[in-house]
Amino acid sequence: MTQHCPPHPSLPYAAVLCDVDGVLRHWPADTEIERAHGLPACALAAAAFAPARIHPAITGEITDEQSPD
Repeated sequence: MTQHCPPHPSLPYAAVLCDVDGVLRHWPADTEIERAHGLPACALAAAAFAPARIHPAITGEITDEQSPD
């Protein structure tokens, strides 16, 4: 369970969320583009985040240049 802490009066934010690589990302829904191309819902995310593809990328096993995509 997380504990709620009121924001400090001199700070503009109550919290900052950071990804493990220090980059904040916003991923919009892919449903419109999937529907337009006859793909099932979540097909793009399933392909992009497949363990065989994402694990080497986020662990540093391969570089962007080595990526097959």
